[in-house]
Amino acid sequence: MLKKNLMEYSAFVYQQNELFIADCSTLNFVTYGNNELEAVKELEKTIKEAFNKSDISVKPIYERR
Repeated sequence: MLKKNLMEYSAFVYQQNELFIADCSTLNFVTYGNNELEAVKELEKTIKEAFNKSDISVKPIYERR
């Protein structure tokens, strides 16, 4: 169940060379990590710090090949 004030943002997640990229074009934030989860968690942390809020969630969207 989602929290009442939870803000959820979508992020396009893809691999570029050895890194995974999480791109939230809605907010113009891009982060990376060694795996998909790390990239998404880093993006979530970046957004939370930028808006000084803890009730933010990132929903990954993956490219199908």
